[in-house]
Amino acid sequence: WKPVVADLVSGALPFEPFGRTEFQRWRRELEADQDQTAPDPRTFTLGARSKVFALRGYLADVRAEDWDRIPDNPYDVDRRFTYWLITDHYAHVGILLHAAFPLTRFPGVEAPTPAKKVRVRAFAVFVRNFTYAPKEGGELTTPAFQLLHLEPDVR
Repeated sequence: WKPVVADLVSGALPFEPFGRTEFQRWRRELEADQDQTAPDPRTFTLGARSKVFALRGYLADVRAEDWDRIPDNPYDVDRRFTYWLITDHYAHVGILLHAAFPLTRFPGVEAPTPAKKVRVRAFAVFVRNFTYAPKEGGELTTPAFQLLHLEPDVR
């Protein structure tokens, strides 16, 4: 993971913010895309796939998922870590970030607890939309990312 951090710092791995403007554009496209038989009109969403973005917010939860929760895959990955981020720009909605690394690989980032909010800046690749049902009921669709690096947000 250290080469990734070096590339982010040097600019060799470019990234863009995924802030208020990007969330609003993503959401407008999601709401407008109602005809599944028509060509996909989501230019922002399609263009964002495989790009690296920086997101800011509070780390809500970190969980390890073992072989019993991970579908069979050609890479024989049997463990991953799921990070949930409450971003500054999509309030009260958990954003899913998957990672190969546990929280201990990100120096200075503490584990969140119900009594302690942990501000972070996440660098992640946009992968796809993710739909889930929160405890409060209903269904939410959010952007989902592959986490590359996580650091304390000191702003």
